[in-house]
Amino acid sequence: MSIQINPLSWGKAPVVDLQKVLESVIHVMDSYFESKIDFDIIVKYDHVDGPMVLFARGDNSEYQVLLSSKETFWAQHSYQFSHEYCHIRTNYRDGNPKTKWFEETICELASLFTLRRMSEVWKTSPPYENWSDYSSALYDYAENLTTSAERKLPEGVEFLDWFKANLGNLENDQYMREANAIIATKLLSTFEANTKLWLAVTYLNTWIITESDDIYLLFDNWLSHVPDELKPMVNILARVFGAKT
Repeated sequence: MSIQINPLSWGKAPVVDLQKVLESVIHVMDSYFESKIDFDIIVKYDHVDGPMVLFARGDNSEYQVLLSSKETFWAQHSYQFSHEYCHIRTNYRDGNPKTKWFEETICELASLFTLRRMSEVWKTSPPYENWSDYSSALYDYAENLTTSAERKLPEGVEFLDWFKANLGNLENDQYMREANAIIATKLLSTFEANTKLWLAVTYLNTWIITESDDIYLLFDNWLSHVPDELKPMVNILARVFGAKT
């Protein structure tokens, strides 16, 4: 697998350096997914439609990723690309909109997790020796997101109560970014403590999804498709969202 970057419109960001950053993202993420993908990734700048991964594949079945980040903002490039790469690794496809919010949330979480892990890697093994000090910028980018007011629950509100109250809206709109971000931030410590969950998410979207499926049926189907050794991981995550009422 290789990354093929369209050289146009990245501003002052040298393509060779951007290549190193995106390769670092994949190296970190694949170490937790415990596998690699079989097809190349084409990356293009697109300030209108990006960031996103297209359903349409390239002429040789390449994945096509659009980013809206430019210049030498390596943390922002990493944040956007890791989200889209997560969609690839969770077998993204058209499907039931009632559960698409969960994939969006997991991929927002992937961005936070990856930035934090990359910051550790770059302390000792950055793409270039003189980039080691940039490791703190990667961490700070994630930290600024996770501690922002928009990602905090209203004071005095428990997560499960908030989630139940917002589930219907999430089922109707997978791109409720603030809600996605609140859930992703909530789950970050769970994924950092149980990193095998990243292996488990590679089994998402591997079953037939119907329009009536909700998050609770998603967990049931997910449990039936992961190996036995990963079932405890899925159950840990399922408990965060409580029982269906």
